[in-house]
Amino acid sequence: MKSPALHRVAAVAATLLLSSCATLPPAGETDWGERETILTALEDWEFSGRLAVKDLVSGEGTQASVRWRQEDLNSRIRLSGPFGSGAQELYWEPGRIRIVNGDGEQTMEYTGPQAAERFLRDQLGWSFPAESTRFWLLGLSDPAAPGQEIFSNDGELVELYQHGWRIAFERFVSTDGLLLPSRLVMQNSTARLRIVIGKWRVPKAVDRPS
Repeated sequence: MKSPALHRVAAVAATLLLSSCATLPPAGETDWGERETILTALEDWEFSGRLAVKDLVSGEGTQASVRWRQEDLNSRIRLSGPFGSGAQELYWEPGRIRIVNGDGEQTMEYTGPQAAERFLRDQLGWSFPAESTRFWLLGLSDPAAPGQEIFSNDGELVELYQHGWRIAFERFVSTDGLLLPSRLVMQNSTARLRIVIGKWRVPKAVDRPS
């Protein structure tokens, strides 16, 4: 039987969480430095997809549908089970994180420095570099922390190492001229999070390479 904490994994993992049919540019033709500059400056974006979380110590896991909306430093993450069951929304801003259930009732709140990390640790027993997640989801390393990027022989980003986590990028898609991950795995010795992104939305007004 799953522990009560595992029933909250989907919401907790959010502090952490196939696009358009446009043709993907060959990896060798992608200027990854220019891409990084554009995406690092991107303040407004959204995706929807599926999230699977597994505790590698206990072997327990769960899955959820996820919709992540990023507006500058603020995140709004909606997670739900099959046919929208068990929907929860996580509102995350600097110094504050709160969970709202499907009835609009706030069920949990953390405030203060590293609120998201404390929330994770209290609920699951393991923490996550939550502040770096919004960069990893875009296929970027967090510029505020040391990290290592691994590229394939074709010049495509395949792995990223930061904070003791390995982020594997299994697939990219082209969305409005930007290469964005559509399948990625975040893993350390304690937990694994697999995200499959079905749709990206990014502002068309962002300056893009011609």
